[in-house]
Amino acid sequence: MEKEREFFRTTPTPGKMYYAVLAQRTIFDKTKKAEWGGFGDTRYYAPESHKRYMGVFMSSWNSGSGDGKTYTEIYVKDGKRIQLDYDYEGRTCLEETEEAPDAENENPSKVPIDKQIAPSIY
Repeated sequence: MEKEREFFRTTPTPGKMYYAVLAQRTIFDKTKKAEWGGFGDTRYYAPESHKRYMGVFMSSWNSGSGDGKTYTEIYVKDGKRIQLDYDYEGRTCLEETEEAPDAENENPSKVPIDKQIAPSIY
């Protein structure tokens, strides 16, 4: 079994490149001090090989409300627009990168985040 590593839920910056991954395991650490001043933090873990290069972040939006709210991001990869729909459980994580991977270094096998990635119609 491949070793897991921690990933983070971050807000992407337009013009920067990102990987996306769907956390396979989460841990709630009730002793960790949170940014808002209280306590409690969720940590996200997945195998390194499960991350997928998304490209350059362009824009995002959300729609709906309450339990039916959705969040979508648009990336440009190899001149094509790609849409990333966040999962319902909130396990979608991003990792900023400075350079795009070589085509031969990308994981060709299916990974869990793939079901949330599609060519964009926007």
